[in-house]
Amino acid sequence: MLDWLTHERIVLIYAISGVLMAMGVYFTIRYRPYCTLKSPEKEEAMELHRKQILEEPMSEEEIKENAFYESMTKKYSYGEFILFISVPFHIFFGLGFFNLSPLYFLSVILLALVIVTTYVPTPYCSFYFPASLLSMRKAKNKHSLKYINSYLKKVDGEILTEDEEYLYRRTKNDVIFSVFCRNAINFGVLLHLTLDIWFALNGALVLR
Repeated sequence: MLDWLTHERIVLIYAISGVLMAMGVYFTIRYRPYCTLKSPEKEEAMELHRKQILEEPMSEEEIKENAFYESMTKKYSYGEFILFISVPFHIFFGLGFFNLSPLYFLSVILLALVIVTTYVPTPYCSFYFPASLLSMRKAKNKHSLKYINSYLKKVDGEILTEDEEYLYRRTKNDVIFSVFCRNAINFGVLLHLTLDIWFALNGALVLR
């Protein structure tokens, strides 16, 4: 059944998955979901998204800015999806490299967080690539509006209700955990690819 999996094809798959991982890291570093931005840019993006959900009139400049923030979020989700499909292949075909350096083992542990992130809540403004093309976006808008309202009230120093405070803290924790996982995964990818290049140049990287 696996007769087609020759050494040359294994090397090709390993190389392609490595390139894809590098692309995924580029997208997730270069672009950021608007709810993970820093103030005051975050408040501006959230206010524009609130207007969009409520279908309030926006100026031409606001429409352009909102489209920019949405574009960043979508491109970030492309990076997440690329990592999700490329990391398992790269790990599977590189399992024999643990004996080269303990750093390989560390990098694989960090890369494995790609699987973990699929089972934990994502920030309300973040969508995995397939979902961003489907109707799941609308399903999240109701939750987005509740969080945006509670966040903007918090920023303005207003008193939040018990439900708003709970939503604010829970969503804030989702964002923090998501950013932590993404930084750890990106570091794991960069470490793994650096080791691949280093041992390949020294002739120690031999695929099974």
